[in-house]
Amino acid sequence: MLVLGFVTGCQAQSSVEAAQTAIVAGQTAIVAGQSALATVQPYTAMLQGALAGANLDVKTTPDGALPQDITGVTIRATDAQGTLARVDAGTRQAAVSAALLAASQYFPNATIQLNVVDASGAPLVSGSTAPGQTPSVQ
Repeated sequence: MLVLGFVTGCQAQSSVEAAQTAIVAGQTAIVAGQSALATVQPYTAMLQGALAGANLDVKTTPDGALPQDITGVTIRATDAQGTLARVDAGTRQAAVSAALLAASQYFPNATIQLNVVDASGAPLVSGSTAPGQTPSVQ
């Protein structure tokens, strides 16, 4: 009985330590997620304006880094209201080019890929730019 009580006590201690470790890991993940959001959020508001309110999914590499330390940005913009779909191709290309130029200022060391799709996921326009380069839009 005494041995069983000792084993149970050790397991309880291990469970407490495991729970504490899980809580710390969860808090670290939340802080990292907030850091990544804080890094992208100012740019996201500007980009939504340039892209007529499109819904954005922005991924950065490395995730959560400061803007000057980010080396890759992938943006998927969904034109859910059809605003960009209603304008001519030249206007869409100009909007993407402007968004890429602004993004390259915010993320000066990143290669940036931007894809705009309509509500069904069909491509409308895409473009990319590398550090110090002029955007290429298709």
